[in-house]
Amino acid sequence: MTAYFVSSASGAGGAGNGSSWANAYLTLAACLARPIVAGTDNVFVGDDHTEFTSTTNLNFNFPGFSTTSTPNHLWVVDHTKASPTSADLKTGTATGGMVSGDANVIFNGNGHIYGLYVICAIGNSTTTGAILTQSANTFLFENCSFVNRGTNALQRIFQAAGSAYQEFKNCVFSCENAAQSPIVSGWKKLINCTFLFAGGSPSQLFLPSLTNSNLIFEGCDFSAFSGTTLASSNSNGNMLFIFKDCKLPAITGLFTVAAALRPQQNSIYVINCDSGATNYKNDLYDYCGELHTVASVFRTSGASQGTPYSWLVTTNANNLWHFQFKLLPLSIWNVTTGAAVNVAVEGIADPRDFSALPNNDDVWFDVEALENTSYPTGTYHRNTKPSPLGGATALTASTVAWDCTTLRANSTAYSVGDIRKVASNAGRLFVCTIAGTSASSEPGGYATAIDGGTVTDGGATFKAMWRFKQTVATGTVRLAGLITVYPNVGKASLNGIYIDPMITLS
Repeated sequence: MTAYFVSSASGAGGAGNGSSWANAYLTLAACLARPIVAGTDNVFVGDDHTEFTSTTNLNFNFPGFSTTSTPNHLWVVDHTKASPTSADLKTGTATGGMVSGDANVIFNGNGHIYGLYVICAIGNSTTTGAILTQSANTFLFENCSFVNRGTNALQRIFQAAGSAYQEFKNCVFSCENAAQSPIVSGWKKLINCTFLFAGGSPSQLFLPSLTNSNLIFEGCDFSAFSGTTLASSNSNGNMLFIFKDCKLPAITGLFTVAAALRPQQNSIYVINCDSGATNYKNDLYDYCGELHTVASVFRTSGASQGTPYSWLVTTNANNLWHFQFKLLPLSIWNVTTGAAVNVAVEGIADPRDFSALPNNDDVWFDVEALENTSYPTGTYHRNTKPSPLGGATALTASTVAWDCTTLRANSTAYSVGDIRKVASNAGRLFVCTIAGTSASSEPGGYATAIDGGTVTDGGATFKAMWRFKQTVATGTVRLAGLITVYPNVGKASLNGIYIDPMITLS
């Protein structure tokens, strides 16, 4: 194992062979021109090092390697330590442990980079890239900072070409010009990263530019973003975004998916992310529709994590029975073995969409259970109509109580789609189907209304929403473990179906 030292500080340089701080390479580029052995040699960059190029791209060419078990190591460390250890790792700043360029900063090869502070495109308005890696490269950046100071709207903080994979842990990304709309591509995972916008937020932060790209954000902080759209899947070819356990800004419409894309190939999953202290918010944006967690409508004694909630599902004209909107899966632990298990999921539907109970090709719940004694292979039960030419059947009417956050009020203007409850018919919800001002007292029709029933309320009209459920009997369950429900909605252009995410077993 050979250690190479890089430092531009006064007193460095010496023999210029990188053998010590006194004989350090003055530039990282010069060090990487050496025959560094991947997986064996270490490159130590001093926390006093600053490197700048003003005319051309700043290329850092790491040796390639065939497996991830032999990466190149580049670590920012305390420049006073002759033999740095893990305790001497440092996080670079704008004044040390830093590399910068007036054009692109490009990482070629493969490696693990710790603590580097990277500034790109300083004052540059022509380059269309910024910090990027080349095709088939793999890089892990840890505790690094990436600053884009360019003024070109197409400049991006990171880009990967082809099959490149990048992973970022505890990194900071800073856009210093509001015109920048970073275009992302390749395969990336970002963990516990922070995004800053010293020059103001762009209108849209992440724009996909490459097919077959997957971007995963876990525990990231986007709260400083003040633009319009955080991420948009608008490329017609396998763009997948996953946001999990992230802090979001308090802005509506943060995510969009173009309606002309391919089904289930251009989706945005937002898992347990919010701008406030909630722990139940999940959203899904897809070619066929959208799923949103709402606390305004919920099943009594249904899903709750301190706050009761349900899933509101809307669909567009793309949604079809055979290319249906697949919702987030639901799971529940099951300990019953040696017998079949009844799996029930409840919902409530808008009578503007349905003149009767929904059918099992409008909405249905497929179930997977562990019914194999020898292997943990799931047995899949599909619970829609049997074939494209098969007949659909109505789902079962439910009598469980649903609730909402707002009571109907006298002499109040209502808009189409408003959902209200009344004390005289507890457990039912009513949706406004004709806008108008309600009567000065509650009409008697509310108390006697049944699901699907119409109530004339002054100048407004309300209808009782359809409560439904589907109960699926598994085969004999052989192994204790998760039973998974896969909810599906196959009807196009829905105003909304509400699904209770709490599964019931019996």
